[in-house]
Amino acid sequence: MKQKWLVMLMVSAVLLAMTACSGGGSAAPDAGSGGGNQASGNGQEKVLIGVSLQNTGDVFDRILYEGMMEYGEEHKDEVELQILNAQGDVNVQLTNVDQLINSKVKAIVLWPRDVDALTPAVEAANAAGIPVVCVNTRTNGGEYIYVGSDDYQAGIIQGEWLAENLPENAKFCYLMGPIGHSGQIGRKKGLNEVLAEKRPDVEMLAEQTAEWDRAKAMNITDDWLKSFPEVSAIVSQNDNIALGAIEAVRTADKLDSIIVVGTDATEEACNSIKAGDLSTSVFQNARNQGYCSADVALGLAKGTYQDGDMDIPFEAVDAGNVDEYLKQYAAAG
Repeated sequence: MKQKWLVMLMVSAVLLAMTACSGGGSAAPDAGSGGGNQASGNGQEKVLIGVSLQNTGDVFDRILYEGMMEYGEEHKDEVELQILNAQGDVNVQLTNVDQLINSKVKAIVLWPRDVDALTPAVEAANAAGIPVVCVNTRTNGGEYIYVGSDDYQAGIIQGEWLAENLPENAKFCYLMGPIGHSGQIGRKKGLNEVLAEKRPDVEMLAEQTAEWDRAKAMNITDDWLKSFPEVSAIVSQNDNIALGAIEAVRTADKLDSIIVVGTDATEEACNSIKAGDLSTSVFQNARNQGYCSADVALGLAKGTYQDGDMDIPFEAVDAGNVDEYLKQYAAAG
């Protein structure tokens, strides 16, 4: 009952956030780019918002992008989104932000690839007098409004689940996102703190970045299974790499003996939980992050947004409540 009550509280918090800015939406292609102010239907000039995406290759990336596109479509009479995709390259993203600044956008939504490397991009926008929204990922400097979830809390939630469910003296391997990404840093910190406090008997055998890439995660996990026959769990910082790990574990015929956990609770991951392959995940509302970041950027550009950072809470998902999340995906189309 306590767990169900906590879940209800977290879901309520998300619904409150979604009251201000939310959307449904459907699949969308990889991000392209637009440019130039255009007149709206009422003859007034649209507000040009620049968007710098780190990538659209992962499922989570695409859902976040869809949220932005949905906002742009719903508010097409007053806003134009100029979207540039760095395809996972930090240097390209720095160039993209310079391009947006030179395009005289009224605000920038930045999804930073790296917390340190993209700090100069935020500072450059600050110097140009352009307000910045960092979505999903923070930078270590510059002035901006953050719209997203606290990655540290995701690590806490994942660690709490593991502390309760791992067998005594369990040994696990840890798949991470890109080194230097705020998700990689925060999720690892939260996980390590919980396990150190509650399960000092648990040992991490190895850790490695899989760059959010499923194929890389599958190959890394395959190597680990050969090197560490005693492994009890594969812990992953997002679902895409968790699903890659599951493929390796399935190939080794060890799904009955090795726990695999993820983060994001994408629709595919929720179906994997339902099937009994993925043990747990931590829901992160990618669509709402994308939608709300565009909304906040427009508010900053118009001078109407007066609030601070917008937190969109994480939520624990496992076999006990996964049906509720699958219903949300079904309702979203």
